[in-house]
Amino acid sequence: MMPKVALSAFVLFCVTAVASADPPAGFVESIEAERLRAHVEYLASDELEGRLTGTEGARLAGEYIAKQFEEAGLEPAGDDGTWYQNFSGVAQIGFVRGQNVIGVIRGSDEKLKNEYVVIGAHRDHLGRGAPWSFDFPNNDIHNGADDNASGTSALIEIARAFAGLETPVKRTVIFIAFDAEELGAEMGSSAYVDDPKFPLEDTVFMLNMDMVGRLRNGYIEIVGASTGTGLREFTEQVFANDDVDLNFLEKMVMNSDHYSFYKHSVPDLYFFTGTHEDYHRATDDVQYVNFEGMELIGRRSATIAYHYAETAERMEFHGGLETTALGGLDLLEGAQLLFGGRRTEPEVNEDRPGDRQGLIERLRRRLRDLIGGRE
Repeated sequence: MMPKVALSAFVLFCVTAVASADPPAGFVESIEAERLRAHVEYLASDELEGRLTGTEGARLAGEYIAKQFEEAGLEPAGDDGTWYQNFSGVAQIGFVRGQNVIGVIRGSDEKLKNEYVVIGAHRDHLGRGAPWSFDFPNNDIHNGADDNASGTSALIEIARAFAGLETPVKRTVIFIAFDAEELGAEMGSSAYVDDPKFPLEDTVFMLNMDMVGRLRNGYIEIVGASTGTGLREFTEQVFANDDVDLNFLEKMVMNSDHYSFYKHSVPDLYFFTGTHEDYHRATDDVQYVNFEGMELIGRRSATIAYHYAETAERMEFHGGLETTALGGLDLLEGAQLLFGGRRTEPEVNEDRPGDRQGLIERLRRRLRDLIGGRE
């Protein structure tokens, strides 16, 4: 476990070195807990029935995100001048059609506007208990408030903050709400990198937010910080004055949309506040979301993205990381990943649905399924 973040001599040097890329006053402050709450309350409402790709609920969620992008002042960047990038493929539930929602803010620098920063979050969830549900095969709505209405809501508010800048940042910033992440192989982000709306070779950074709504004891798990020169150090700098516990994973975890960009040599960063007893269950609801924690992560994510959209020097990519995914882990390693990087059982509130032993047994069964009967 990482110690509490503290300012080191190196970080103090970095503060001086990057002062020119600090965002203007009011930029991050516009990202507020109550605005985030309003988005999560709609996206994780029963009306949307869990936002499973290809359903009416997913369509309504996509329309909502597109409307938020439009009202903020973004430019549509999907197919044929629309907000949507359409794709299709075969998933565990059969043949599906999905839609990424894409908006863009053009850069202000004559040269750097042809380079790109991507900020993304997946917008789909499990509907009424798709095969990835720990409650499968029950028919209850899985609202996915943390997974990932939280990241999607942060994406919307970060887009609004960037759109509100008096002078746009130098690089072009692309905002993508990915569809079909839950269906395996990160279908939405894979569709984007297979048919990018902006050249991947000119994409300098990708920031991914997936399950950022359950901040507990300041614990934030971070994947990808070693994929770019200085990325970890700058991330530590941004959180230096916060009472947080940053856990930087050295392996490349293949469980969310950042991985699609990593495979195309794009430096990437993925924020995650850890798994909990409601993960992939029908109890992942709004009342358990930590909106103040979401506000913190949203603001710090916006600061990091601003820096890489504004700094002239391009970050160097570092690949070759050992990759890991649930399918290749034993039970102990799977628990470490699923429970926020810790080799301990998660806390379980006995007043909430599910008890500790039930949670462990569900994890055991799920991992056994994923690794073909081995434990």
